[in-house]
Amino acid sequence: MSEPSRRKYIRTKDRLASALADLLPEDVRNELREAKVDPDVVISMFQLDHNVPVALDGTNDWWNLTHLQVAAHAVKTKRDVKAIAKARRYEKLEYASSGRTAPKRKWPSRKMPSRPFPKRSKVNERD
Repeated sequence: MSEPSRRKYIRTKDRLASALADLLPEDVRNELREAKVDPDVVISMFQLDHNVPVALDGTNDWWNLTHLQVAAHAVKTKRDVKAIAKARRYEKLEYASSGRTAPKRKWPSRKMPSRPFPKRSKVNERD
């Protein structure tokens, strides 16, 4: 009896490309599979997006990330920027109505280094 062949290792890049391809429309997915494109091509068609933006206390954890096609990501980012600005405006209004002042942004605790200027030599001009 011959022993069963061992399953070959599947690269992580190939696994990711396969999973992302399932998010594509069927006709596009089939075209890519027939052309046997490189996994990098499929992966480059997507960008990571935060479900809850980091500016609104979102995290970089896997459960807060979604893969979106590049065009869809641009649209969602534009919408998120507006939502973040609106949230900040409401935050300022909340502070104003309560009589408190909004917290100021923290500046770096260390002094910023100044640009070094060339030192002039002291020449006695009377001579």
